[in-house]
Amino acid sequence: MPQNAYRTRTRRRGMSSIKVILALPAVIMLAWLGLEFALVLPLLVLAMLAVVQVALLVRDHLAVVQAAREAVREASVDPDPERAVAAARRVLPDAVVRVGARSVAGGPVEVEVRYRAVTDVPMVGMLFPDPDLHARAVMRAER
Repeated sequence: MPQNAYRTRTRRRGMSSIKVILALPAVIMLAWLGLEFALVLPLLVLAMLAVVQVALLVRDHLAVVQAAREAVREASVDPDPERAVAAARRVLPDAVVRVGARSVAGGPVEVEVRYRAVTDVPMVGMLFPDPDLHARAVMRAER
């Protein structure tokens, strides 16, 4: 391409000068935009999928907390620990539930729920390790 194919003008601002391209052919501009789009699009898709994966992990964490609350509520009104485990598994079927020893009425009852969240969103699931989520809830025994 010849040296004078583009007309340029130099503006002075302070200590630096800025060259402004006045007449860039439309074909070159479209090609440049297409190249930028092709380079940035995969990064944007990966970023969006990572946001989806993080949102799914937050959802799983909230489910673990809710399962612990449901289980401790059930354990506070019923001395049978299997009912507390069943209450937690209604919320989160694959959860591992541990019900602490129950003391007299008015004493604390503790429930711990553990869950291994699976990160399986395509292309970004392998970037996130499968986290172990856990929640603990304590409530006063009613009976």
